[in-house]
Amino acid sequence: MVCLHNILIMDHKAAPRYSDGIKFLLMSDIPTEQVGMFSSWVSTDSFIQIPNNQEVAESRELIEYEVYDYWFQNHFLVDQDMDYFI
Repeated sequence: MVCLHNILIMDHKAAPRYSDGIKFLLMSDIPTEQVGMFSSWVSTDSFIQIPNNQEVAESRELIEYEVYDYWFQNHFLVDQDMDYFI
């Protein structure tokens, strides 16, 4: 039961935010155990700005959600699966 609980924590995926029809997330939305791995993978051109939304537009940590989703599915989960088998 403890191992299953740990797996669920490691596989937690950040939920998207929406503004003006744009699906995004803040770097601070990403679970702590994923931030370092994602930060080293993501390119600077994946950061976005959202016009007409002062609170969100001024943040310098906005990421297109699709970029995070791709990384989560194709890098993070794959790495987790490999760790399980090793």
